[in-house]
Amino acid sequence: MTKYLIINADDFGLSQSINQGIIEAYHAGTVSSTTLMCNMPGFHDAVTLAKKTPSLGVGLHFNLTYGKPLANQQKVSSLVNPKGVFSKDRSKWTEAHIITELEVQFKRFIASGLYPTHLDSHHHIHIDSELVYRALKDLSIRLQIPMRLHPLIIEDRQIFRSSDYLILDTYDTDDGVDRLIGYLDHLPDGITELMCHPGYVDDDVRAYSVWTDGRAKELHVFTNQRIVEKLSELDIQLVNFGFIPEPEKPECSEPFEQTLVEVIPQPIPQSIPKRKTKKKMVNRRKKRGIRVLNKVKVMKLKKKIILKKKKRYTKLSSKKVS
Repeated sequence: MTKYLIINADDFGLSQSINQGIIEAYHAGTVSSTTLMCNMPGFHDAVTLAKKTPSLGVGLHFNLTYGKPLANQQKVSSLVNPKGVFSKDRSKWTEAHIITELEVQFKRFIASGLYPTHLDSHHHIHIDSELVYRALKDLSIRLQIPMRLHPLIIEDRQIFRSSDYLILDTYDTDDGVDRLIGYLDHLPDGITELMCHPGYVDDDVRAYSVWTDGRAKELHVFTNQRIVEKLSELDIQLVNFGFIPEPEKPECSEPFEQTLVEVIPQPIPQSIPKRKTKKKMVNRRKKRGIRVLNKVKVMKLKKKIILKKKKRYTKLSSKKVS
């Protein structure tokens, strides 16, 4: 069975410097997908770059933690502080306000002339918040847009379109290239998503993000020729989320029924990079699994602590689930 890999660069649109880094990694032959932040300073630049690189899959990076909401602040008051900035206080978030902001960010995305290949979230808020997870899942099911796996929820895996596996890690240490190669050496059959954050650092990045130098270090990893050569050596096919076939359409809840359907055009076909594309689509919908995450790492992930990894790469363990 063929091994397919989606290398997704988060935070497209955060700043022009991040955009530049992601596009460089794409042209280097590693990054095949990215996710766009619709309320950040680099949004328009990102849209321009995306239209020049149509084989780069671009999804929606739903954001409730950086900057200000796109919706009227009075309509999403549980999400913001008195200054009108996202408060990051998940205990106050309401489902109605989450759906309202998601709707506005989604509408801005498609108004740009792009159509999202998939959905995920900034700071993994769909993992941390059940309300965010439910809102994204409903949108994914209703519009048949793939969504990033939730590492802790197994029972929904057959409901929405997604990859078969997910690798969450950072590559900003001296062993970053070797650790990434280790993942490639042990990549399972099927479709795997591997998340990364390559980019350059500018004033916009420093203003919003505590993770700065790590982005430049990851850019070095994902433009390293050893990674490109390893992908070719192992015959790993780089794809984006547009490659995932559509399942039978199920029923779902109705938060987006009247608000989004009317404004959504037909999906724009996403071409796959020619260097890694096979002509025939194979039927590869098998039992699903993810890399096992230990409880300590999950808790640190929820607190959005960037882990500085000091250990050498340990062999990837992928557990298939039904």
